[in-house]
Amino acid sequence: MLPESGQDGFYPASGATLRARRMTIMRSRFHLPGIALLVLFVAGCGESLTGGVVPASAPETEVTATPPVLSETDYTVSFFWTGFDPDGSIVGYEWRISDNGEDGIVDVGDTLSTQLPWIFTDGTDSTFIVSADIEGFDKDVDAGLSEKSTRFWQTHTFFVRSVDNDGHVDPTPANVSFTATTLAPTVQINLPAKAQPTDCSQAPPAISFGWDATDPDNQEKTPRDVRYLLKKFGNITDPCLLKGEFEAGEFPITSDDVGWSDWVRYDAGLDSGKIVRYPALPASDLGTSYVFVVQARDVAGAVTPLFEWGRNVRHVRVSDTKSPFLSVTERFLGTDSFQKTNSAKRFTIASKQVVEFEWFADASSYGNLVEGYRYGFSLVDPNDPDDPNWVVPWGDGPNWRRSAPRTFAQGSPNFIVQARDSSNQISRGTYLFQVVQVARRSEQRRLLLVDDHPKAAGVDNSERIDALWDQAWRKLIQGIGVQGFQSADVIDAVDDNVRLSFPLVNDYRGVIWFMGPGDSYFHTRLAPANRVAPRFNWLEVYQSFVGNVLFVGSGSMVGALERYDGDYPIALAAPGGPGSLGSVEATGGESVAAGTLRYPYTAWCLDAVDQVRPPNQSIFGEQAGGLVRGTKCSALVYAGPTSEFYMAFEVDQNLIPALRPTDIREFGSLKYGSQPGQIDPTELNTLKLKNEEFYNSNVTSMPVTINVRDCQVPMYRMLARRDVDEQVIFDSTLASEWSQAGLEIMPAIVDSIFVPEVDPDNYVDNCESQLNPRVRRSTSVTSLKTIAVASGVFVGLGPEPPSKQDGTLLSWDFLWGFNPIHFREAGVRTALRWMIIDHWGVNTDF
Repeated sequence: MLPESGQDGFYPASGATLRARRMTIMRSRFHLPGIALLVLFVAGCGESLTGGVVPASAPETEVTATPPVLSETDYTVSFFWTGFDPDGSIVGYEWRISDNGEDGIVDVGDTLSTQLPWIFTDGTDSTFIVSADIEGFDKDVDAGLSEKSTRFWQTHTFFVRSVDNDGHVDPTPANVSFTATTLAPTVQINLPAKAQPTDCSQAPPAISFGWDATDPDNQEKTPRDVRYLLKKFGNITDPCLLKGEFEAGEFPITSDDVGWSDWVRYDAGLDSGKIVRYPALPASDLGTSYVFVVQARDVAGAVTPLFEWGRNVRHVRVSDTKSPFLSVTERFLGTDSFQKTNSAKRFTIASKQVVEFEWFADASSYGNLVEGYRYGFSLVDPNDPDDPNWVVPWGDGPNWRRSAPRTFAQGSPNFIVQARDSSNQISRGTYLFQVVQVARRSEQRRLLLVDDHPKAAGVDNSERIDALWDQAWRKLIQGIGVQGFQSADVIDAVDDNVRLSFPLVNDYRGVIWFMGPGDSYFHTRLAPANRVAPRFNWLEVYQSFVGNVLFVGSGSMVGALERYDGDYPIALAAPGGPGSLGSVEATGGESVAAGTLRYPYTAWCLDAVDQVRPPNQSIFGEQAGGLVRGTKCSALVYAGPTSEFYMAFEVDQNLIPALRPTDIREFGSLKYGSQPGQIDPTELNTLKLKNEEFYNSNVTSMPVTINVRDCQVPMYRMLARRDVDEQVIFDSTLASEWSQAGLEIMPAIVDSIFVPEVDPDNYVDNCESQLNPRVRRSTSVTSLKTIAVASGVFVGLGPEPPSKQDGTLLSWDFLWGFNPIHFREAGVRTALRWMIIDHWGVNTDF
């Protein structure tokens, strides 16, 4: 096997390694008497046959280096040689390589004829790629070789002769015979992606196949070329070929079948060496079965020898059951997937709510391409290609994979998008809307309280505690002066989940959503089911287009996410690594951090969410048995307004007071119907800090950057103190009120040691007891803060109802990552009055 040459030969520079590319030549099979072959090998050593130098003597040649084991070489071989001229100088060399066939015999006379031309070089070494295309090498050099791996071989003889300055050549060229071996390449069909069953799989009318091929001997690990065969099996009415029948030879595949394609370079353009797409078959061919086979060939000529079911053999039956996977995303409505044309999604949306869809489709699982899209709004008949409400005809490109923003004033419009594959199979996504008019502000009620605190199943005390929460909230709201607020303006999200909906909140100017940790309504109905299945979060629609929200409660933002089992903090913008919710594929095909699509990020401008002590989860950097943030003796001690908040809102400090704790946290340590003081095992409220959240900071060693955006302002920073004596802070007024409710509140140390003048930004919690100064100090500073976030805004001018979507900054939404009932009522009431009455203006019709 010879390298290619431009004209008569290939002439490398002196001393350079010659990489000879493989060129196929016709193998000549000649038989020599044994004596002649012996003379060739003896004379080839370059020994002088005369006693001295004579004029015009021919030069001599010697091979100085060869592969170490000539009986088992690679198909890439290197040789070194030298020459000597008794009466002149060597100007170059000529070489050639023979293919010797299965018997290993080479005919000297014929091999040295013009059928195997000499190639000139002035170098003294070369590397050659030779053929190894005979199957079944009987002495395998790989002891651990797989039974399905096949080694090919071929014997060759390398000849080289010197050329002197008089043009004379060595009449007895040096030669070396060797056996080249190679492992045959393998092929794995990966398209269609689904594994081959024991009979046939379904394929669309436009059949496609793709594969990966591997050559274990090649440095690049890829073969040189491939070929494939698609062969019809039986008739439409015949059952599929079975794996056992194929392996028993009932449908043989032969290497000389006339249906084989030409050999195609594996690295050919447009991936034509890795995939083949056949034209769509007519409808009359539905039900026809085919067997597809693919082989690979390496540079030495070894060909994949085996035809293996499910590996490089696929059996398919043509059907019309396949269609593209169509994924459609809208910021508020979430992501839905469709296949075929028989499903629809229904949503209630706000009038003037902007909907903006993006989508993509994929048909690669069954080997097809998506060739086009079309979409429209308020179609009469999606099967009518001439429906006037199609926005675009069939086509592909960015403008065919997204819709322009659209609003609906009223009625029951629809949105329909279709994707079509190369087999003309269609998938359709259908959205059916019911448009709810945003209530005029003068017709809206003032404030809705949503109690979304989960109850402990089967625990009677849970209901009693929940009732006390409601009682405390009603008292707070009534105390701030919300006009007309009554019991009908409180809804229990757990017990009345059917009525809790967008049309309900649409009737209110403001909403307080009180959420607790666990399986709340929000977590089970509005938060994403998993990383790739976000749900329609109509509360964010309300925030964006209708009214204001105070989202409050420990564990609230974690509850607004899918289940998270990683370390804290949660870094919403991180595409991977610790703290990340992972990545998802956006409609444009790019990968984005899943957290950037979530409610805490989009509605509350949060880049990180953390908890003082995440229940059943760990904080980054913790070791087993050693907690970074202990909870055994933690207590809330102070929540101070931030200087940023005062500056942003230009509000008097007396209107946003510091929040100081109260013993209402002691609810959970009292067991109703039993003796006072017995511990409630549900621990719905305890002295311990657990789910209290703080935002947009990383107080651990987690290697992630938190990039706080400008769309939020921290409102409170809360200090966490470890009270090693586990004593509650006593408020005599509230203790008296709760005692009247049948609860015995035991007084504890007063909190005068923590005064409002404490600077929360510079406060260091050393966990040192007033009574026991020898207690080991804490090594962690925990800073909690809640934030005020500007989302949509109201404008109140003109004849139309005020709408946040008009874009004039008027009011902000607020997020508190703790339960305000744990703090003294006077301070909480003052802060709520400023937010709800002064800032939101729920008592004002504008």
